[in-house]
Amino acid sequence: MSQDENIQNMIRFDNAQELMDYIGVSRATLYRRMNAYNMKSSKRSFTQEELESLKEQPERQLKQSENKQNTDMIQNALRANEILLRELKQSYDTQIKQKDKELSYKQSEIDKQAKQIETSDKQISELHTLLDQQQKLSAQLKLQLEEVNESKKGFWARLFKN
Repeated sequence: MSQDENIQNMIRFDNAQELMDYIGVSRATLYRRMNAYNMKSSKRSFTQEELESLKEQPERQLKQSENKQNTDMIQNALRANEILLRELKQSYDTQIKQKDKELSYKQSEIDKQAKQIETSDKQISELHTLLDQQQKLSAQLKLQLEEVNESKKGFWARLFKN
């Protein structure tokens, strides 16, 4: 169609109410659709094509595209979270393995030190036994020396216990 034919095929409405009744929508829906198609809200003459487009629901298409974008964003965020979770789990597993190795090494060190302490305790016990024996032997030796010294004293020294 040429522009002259479009102008001749224009349908004119006296007010918004007539237009709303023709399209079959509420005032808010009418203005929302006119805004979606970049039409002025004060416009009262429309071509048949414009009226057909106003009858359609562009806001549903917009919502669907917004919903698709939101779904895509959510899916991307979920993928990113899954990747992050996998990385965190790997890091956690690695740290757990390292800590287990450290723990087993420290446990072996504790076991070694416990054996050393046990050996030291045995040695200390043996030393106490030997020290007791030495003290007993020293006491016996002292008594024997005193007896020997007693027997070497002369008659008068033994008599007067000097």
